[in-house]
Amino acid sequence: MLLRVTLNSSRHLESWACVEDGRGWQLGVSYPQRACDTYNICNAYGICNSEKNQ
Repeated sequence: MLLRVTLNSSRHLESWACVEDGRGWQLGVSYPQRACDTYNICNAYGICNSEKNQ
């Protein structure tokens, strides 16, 4: 299995796997998965609620 990990311009870390026929890539995991996973999204003393920020 061939894997690649990328960091795109939106600052998302993504893992990709080559599909079996070798003709493309399938996204496996992308981080951050929720807005609250982004560092300092609600400032230093803010409270982030993932259910409201989707």
